[in-house]
Amino acid sequence: MLSALERFLCCMHLKRHLTRVIQSEELLTLVRNELSCLVFKATQPTTNLQYVVGVDPSYTALRLSAKSPHGQEQSWKDELNTLERFFETRVVCAPYKASAITAFARLLGAPASILRDCIKIMKLELNHDPTKLKWRVEWCLSIPPNGPEIAPPGTPAVVLKGKMFSLYNSADRSRHPPLARSR
Repeated sequence: MLSALERFLCCMHLKRHLTRVIQSEELLTLVRNELSCLVFKATQPTTNLQYVVGVDPSYTALRLSAKSPHGQEQSWKDELNTLERFFETRVVCAPYKASAITAFARLLGAPASILRDCIKIMKLELNHDPTKLKWRVEWCLSIPPNGPEIAPPGTPAVVLKGKMFSLYNSADRSRHPPLARSR
C-alpha cells in the first residue's frame, strides 16, 4: 500500500513524463500544460479527439477526460468512457510505470478505426465475464520479463509507425489462475 505522499510523487512524475511523450510524438499535439492539468489532442484528422489529463483534488491520482469533436459526441460516448476507465484502472495505478503511460499515449494518437478497435479490446479486459468467455485478454502496456524477446523488458508495448504493434496476454480461464498484472 502506498502512502499519499508516494501517490502524489508518482502522479506528478507520470504527468511530467506524459508531457515529454506528447512533445516527442508526432501524432499528438500539446495544447496547454498547467500545474493541475494537461490538455492535448490527436493530430489525426479522422480522430480529432481532445484529451485532458488532470490531477484530482487530493493530488493522488490522475484522471483522463476525453472529448469528441462537436457533432460526434454520441458516436464516441461509450468508447470514451471505456478509455477513461482503462486509463484510471490500468495505466496510472500502482505499480506506476512510465512505459505504461507512454504506450497509452501512443495509442491515443492512432487513427479512429485503430483506436476504436483497441477500445473494444480494452472493454473485453475491463468487462471480462468468465461465464461467457473461455479466454481472458489482458493488454500488456509494457513488455513483461517473460514476454517475447522483441525488446527489453519494461519497454512500451505499443508502437505506431505505419502499422500498429501491441502486446496482449490471453489465458484459458479453465486451466490457469488469474494472470498477474504486467503493466
